[in-house]
Amino acid sequence: MTHQRNLWLGSSALMLLVGGTIYVLLRSRQTLLNVLIDAAGAKGIEGAREKAAEWTIPEWIIYSLPGGLWSTAYILLIHALTMGERPGRRLLWASLIPVIGVLSELMQQHNLLPGVADRWDVFFYALPYFIYFVYISLKTIRS
Repeated sequence: MTHQRNLWLGSSALMLLVGGTIYVLLRSRQTLLNVLIDAAGAKGIEGAREKAAEWTIPEWIIYSLPGGLWSTAYILLIHALTMGERPGRRLLWASLIPVIGVLSELMQQHNLLPGVADRWDVFFYALPYFIYFVYISLKTIRS
């Protein structure tokens, strides 16, 4: 069980790292994460930011994919932490971040939260949970 848990935890960390890297290198310097990194004095990433600015990357990768990767990272973390729990409980815990992500987009759409509402953000927040739901359902049916 420990090897499996470590695999899920490592996968979670990888999703978090990839999403964070996209966010830091490709998003505006005014985003909260970039402001914090700059305030911490991390000057070493300037060259990487400049190089990344030269790339032509689809907007959905820059603006929507990081949220989906972070949603995935959370679900993988919850999966690792809830091994041995009932499927319903696992699905409930795994739904928290995807639901918060989708709700934040709906709130942005109705001007209840600052930001720009985007249907692709909703898609990328929800897709990992849908895949996880199918995975848990199929695993439950087989056992």
